[in-house]
Amino acid sequence: MLRASAVCAVSAVGPTVGASGVVFLNASDNRANLDSAALNIAAGSIVLACVAKGISAGVVAPTDNAGNSYTQRGSKNYAVWSSSGTILYAATGVTGGSSVVLRESMAADNNDEATMSVIEVRGGSTLTVATPTEVADNSPGATSPVSSPSLTTSGPAVLVSWWFGNGGGAQQTLSAGNGFTKVHDVDFNDVSAAGTTSSSRIQVGCATRIVTGAGTYSCSWTASTPDQGAILYLAAIEP
Repeated sequence: MLRASAVCAVSAVGPTVGASGVVFLNASDNRANLDSAALNIAAGSIVLACVAKGISAGVVAPTDNAGNSYTQRGSKNYAVWSSSGTILYAATGVTGGSSVVLRESMAADNNDEATMSVIEVRGGSTLTVATPTEVADNSPGATSPVSSPSLTTSGPAVLVSWWFGNGGGAQQTLSAGNGFTKVHDVDFNDVSAAGTTSSSRIQVGCATRIVTGAGTYSCSWTASTPDQGAILYLAAIEP
């Protein structure tokens, strides 16, 4: 299933949130590539792509049809599935376009499960990424809410957080707190880019917050059915 979002509400000061989208493949979907929906990306933006696979060694830097280069800015494997994990990539000062498509190659294993969450931030030039953390899965237990690592900004910024659930059941409800707004998520009810449904997929949630002044921030995430831990990211984009 391909999802794309138009530009979110903007801030009068500092960077703003642009286009976003999430796409995924279930295990055994047998696809050569995982492609995002076409996104309307502004020239000069920062584009973040967080990619997760069942075999993290198969994750490669995404490419796009605008010729932008994506560099790794953070990574974290799951404790319970040590060969599975996540990598965050970023392209800065991008070449934009009205139909930019990001592509993650599945060459390492066409049948691997894979998820790619993409978000654009406009009007920013400085990207800071906290070291990703993981809250262990205790489901069914009192894990939620779980908190991302924190970051300190020197002024206005867009904050982006990702949640990659590590529970073994269907995540039906996911919400972000601490002033963050959920942009998109993937749970076990969704249909993959290959048109299939399965429990063999990688859950994700992405949320943003626009702040207008300096401070130290983190994102809290609450999941249910089941309550579970997660790999957690936080990035800040400042002018």
